[in-house]
Amino acid sequence: VPRPCEIGLNRRGLGVGFTNEAPKEPAYPTSRADTVYKAVVSFEQGGWHGPMVMYWKSGKKRREVTYNRGRQEGEYRLHYNDGTLQMVASCVDGVRQGRQVVYYKGGEGKIQAEFWLVDDLREGEALLRYESGALRAKGTFVQNGIVGDFVTYYETGEVNSETAFTDGVKHGTSVWYSKDGSIKDEDVYEAGECVELCEGDER
Repeated sequence: VPRPCEIGLNRRGLGVGFTNEAPKEPAYPTSRADTVYKAVVSFEQGGWHGPMVMYWKSGKKRREVTYNRGRQEGEYRLHYNDGTLQMVASCVDGVRQGRQVVYYKGGEGKIQAEFWLVDDLREGEALLRYESGALRAKGTFVQNGIVGDFVTYYETGEVNSETAFTDGVKHGTSVWYSKDGSIKDEDVYEAGECVELCEGDER
């Protein structure tokens, strides 16, 4: 998933491919083969200021972002090439902050993943979901690294696996379960390397 708060345009870069009109067919020429732009921005105190919308050549929105004197500010949206929403995040003074939500393509608002960010780093609980809405996995991040148990689920709700992490790497026991709760496989990791019970894989 593309990261927000990274779309920067210097003064020289605003040129081919930008227009103050909505895109039409055929699409306006652009330096990117698959994107046209609609810019409603001014150059103020050394940076772009105002909203900017980027479109797929089909005319459907691709990205929506707002600049505040050169830095991205507020809600940021990405769209798949079919026009459906891909991701919503927020920027504060050019840095990702707060809740980040990723959606399934064509899923009419069905959530695929939810994260929380502090100063551009994932912090706190992260949730992954099946397209049905059922919980697929959950874990906890500290400064962008998973800590503690990362748990995955069958779509019917039973625990599929539990894996221990320290500072973003596997460290401890990983266990995989059948739907009836019986253990299918078990491994022991140290600093990301399997050190025990690694001889087979019954998953």
